[in-house]
Amino acid sequence: SFAFARMIGNIPAASFVDKYGRKSSIVLGLGTMGVSMGAVGLADSYEWIMICRFLSGLGVASFSAGAIQYLSDISTPLNRAKTIAPPMTAFSLGTALGPAAGGIMLDYTGFVGTFALVGAGYVAIAGANYVFLPKIVTTALDADQGKRESSDLKEKDKGLIEIWKGLLLNRGISNMILVNGGYWFVLSGSKMTLLPLLLSGEKFGLSASAVGSIFMCMSMVGVVCTPIAGRLLDSVGRVRTIVPACMVIGSAMMSAPMVDDIYSFVALVCTWTAAGTLLGAGPTTYISDMTTSKNRAQALALLRTAGDIGMLLGALGAGTVADMFSQEQAIQANGIAFLALSGFAAIRFATIVKK
Repeated sequence: SFAFARMIGNIPAASFVDKYGRKSSIVLGLGTMGVSMGAVGLADSYEWIMICRFLSGLGVASFSAGAIQYLSDISTPLNRAKTIAPPMTAFSLGTALGPAAGGIMLDYTGFVGTFALVGAGYVAIAGANYVFLPKIVTTALDADQGKRESSDLKEKDKGLIEIWKGLLLNRGISNMILVNGGYWFVLSGSKMTLLPLLLSGEKFGLSASAVGSIFMCMSMVGVVCTPIAGRLLDSVGRVRTIVPACMVIGSAMMSAPMVDDIYSFVALVCTWTAAGTLLGAGPTTYISDMTTSKNRAQALALLRTAGDIGMLLGALGAGTVADMFSQEQAIQANGIAFLALSGFAAIRFATIVKK
């Protein structure tokens, strides 16, 4: 329910950002996440947990829309990737340290106390952003407020559809949206779904703590490489780094199941993690560069929605292929598919550059 809520919340969140501002979206998202997270600790049924997770997904959609748009507004094409990279580094660090911190809190405060503390932390951060975060002076809708005051709801919806149509007809934007959706498809299927099963299965037979250590190692690779990725994206260029990174990810994903040595396997997995840091900030910076303040929020919403759809379908697709054949073949199939998508994207980007 979390992923589904985030997916359907992206477009409304973008409209909220345009109408009420980046800061309002950030604060509302963090507050919603905090309240829903604290409520999970009080849940006494499966349905209650699903409702809380759904609300949390909506909160993440609101926060992500406001935060990315805010960072895009305060940066330029020359430093946009370096500006977006630090929050992504913090995310990787939180992914690495979060399970350990959660375990410690669970031991000392119990189930209810842990979720209450996490929820209170989100609410506190929301309050801090409300007090200290500078407000962006104008929003996209402020610029043509006079033109829109007399428009009815039908005309506004038509305008939104026209924005989407214009964005998707742009070959560069549609290409990057496709790449982002494909990346999250293979990442969800290979890394999030099949990798833990493969590491703990018959081939490697690792314990739960060993599997957790490998995932922590991957998160630390993300922490180290994300700032480097930001600099490469700004200095070398978005497309010139994203396309090779896609090919590295596809090649490593395709090759990893072929090795029987755990150390070589982990090296390949960390390689695709390092290349993946370019896919973290890269598509967002490219879309921000290709749009204006009038359509940027909707363009980024389409980008995130494609990633969320890929995440939902990737796990289902990889699991189905693994059941029909094997886990190794499912990961290899993802790698081959992403290599093919990378080649297709490279050709399309090349035609855009020539034009």
